[in-house]
Amino acid sequence: MAALPVCLVLALVVFSHGLGVSSLFVDEAASWHAAVGSLGQVFTRVRADEVAPSTYYVLLHEWIYRFHDDSEAWMRLPSMVAGVALVGAVAWLAYLVSGRLAASLAALLAALDPAILNYAQEVRAYVFAMLGVTVAVAAVLAAEGSVSRRRIRWFALALVAAVAAYSFHYTAGLVLLPLTAYVLRSRALSRRLRLVWTAVLSLTALAWLPLLHAQLGAGHNAWLGTTERHWAADLGQTFGAALSGRAPETPTRLLIGAAIIGAGIGISLLRSPGTRVKLVAAYAVAPPLALLVVTLCGQPALLGRYAAVGVPFMTVALAVAAVSGALPRFVAAALVVAWLGLEALGLHASYETIGHYADMRAVVGEVRSRIRPGDVFAGVGDDAILFSMDYYATRLLAPGTPVILASDPREQEALRARRTIWTVTPPLSSRQLHAALAAERYVAVATWTFPAMQTLELVEARPLAGGTSDAQSGG
Repeated sequence: MAALPVCLVLALVVFSHGLGVSSLFVDEAASWHAAVGSLGQVFTRVRADEVAPSTYYVLLHEWIYRFHDDSEAWMRLPSMVAGVALVGAVAWLAYLVSGRLAASLAALLAALDPAILNYAQEVRAYVFAMLGVTVAVAAVLAAEGSVSRRRIRWFALALVAAVAAYSFHYTAGLVLLPLTAYVLRSRALSRRLRLVWTAVLSLTALAWLPLLHAQLGAGHNAWLGTTERHWAADLGQTFGAALSGRAPETPTRLLIGAAIIGAGIGISLLRSPGTRVKLVAAYAVAPPLALLVVTLCGQPALLGRYAAVGVPFMTVALAVAAVSGALPRFVAAALVVAWLGLEALGLHASYETIGHYADMRAVVGEVRSRIRPGDVFAGVGDDAILFSMDYYATRLLAPGTPVILASDPREQEALRARRTIWTVTPPLSSRQLHAALAAERYVAVATWTFPAMQTLELVEARPLAGGTSDAQSGG
């Protein structure tokens, strides 16, 4: 596969560009919050604030403290490396399914994929789960095609990758469950190996079950049930997960991508009905279909990041369909060109909005340039926004500066003490904020807007001194 090194270099360039430019978005800030502090606090915070195993957060904890660096780019670096490795794993899987040409095309598609770019630049565990399930499937296929000791080695690699994938994120189970069914039916693997696989993965799932039960019981995903359903967008980002990048997406582009993926999988199954092709097709469609079923059963779950573990298999299925010879060459070429065009649009949008996450870094930088001793920095929202505030306040504000939520009792103490309060808030809640301040005999004397996909406003509020004052706007 002479093209593979070129694709890996391309992936390195694509995934490393702008790695530390964007502020941490709230989920990344939650990862940071879970990873800092003592090792014991990592387990406590993951149990309280996340819906994922502890593995990633323990490793992030060590990454931060061993190298004494928690900058955005440094915390995202492991994900970027995993993203490049994922391109290699996709090529390996495609090679095992359909040969060198499919491997080269799959590697190219993966290197330019806006969804993989997104997860390769996040301080989250998704890209590691994607890498784990891809290696697990490829190693199982390699084990089937090998003999004696080499078979054992490939099988051991598959088992380690599968355990690691689930230990990084529960969504890996959306691929590992059908993979286990395949292993159990494999005639190339001995009965002992099949039993070992089933036992080890079952024990892995059971080991994480108490934590999963506690996290779900805490209602961390309850917000999914409170948001309005937009079926076109939800289906697009789930079934078109391979194009679901970090930029604001239109359902049309994602649904077109889902249609291309569906056509590729359908063509692969109809014209190349081999077992391995069916296997890849099953892993491509299993995650979004499972999420759709869960949603129809009353628990909203149609999120692109939950379907991310199927993205590598969508890419392989498309590459196999294009090179299988089942289609006229011009049709296969049109399919690939259409997909590359959609990827290019996604990459362009992602790079144009490389700082599209709520720009808490700029907000706190503005506060730093104006805050005075005794002032309070408050946020409107939940713990997620507080994590982001804490991260940048720790880096940019003077030690001891109070950083709280507007709902915190300490804000009432600050109001009674007539302190100046700097409040970061989504624009939709500014009016309510101003009304609340008036009730406390405060007035907003200045407002700064920080536009992004998730726009923030910073409001400086001071106690009234015998009159009212018009708010000023800053940029």
